[in-house]
Amino acid sequence: MAEPKGRSSQEGDDGWSHETFWEGDRRVSYEIKPDKSGGFSIAGAHVTNQNVPKGQEGRHEPDL
Repeated sequence: MAEPKGRSSQEGDDGWSHETFWEGDRRVSYEIKPDKSGGFSIAGAHVTNQNVPKGQEGRHEPDL
């Protein structure tokens, strides 16, 4: 079953917001948290191409 395209956001109990969106065939997900200076902290950025062969999901794309 294919994942729905679009944008989703979930607030965690730890203050981090878990964001996911689609850019073409790539699913981009990351965690973001407002900091005290009015900016943001971003962690765990991950890009997944839904066309990646099984077993190669963790490969990094050199142009990212």
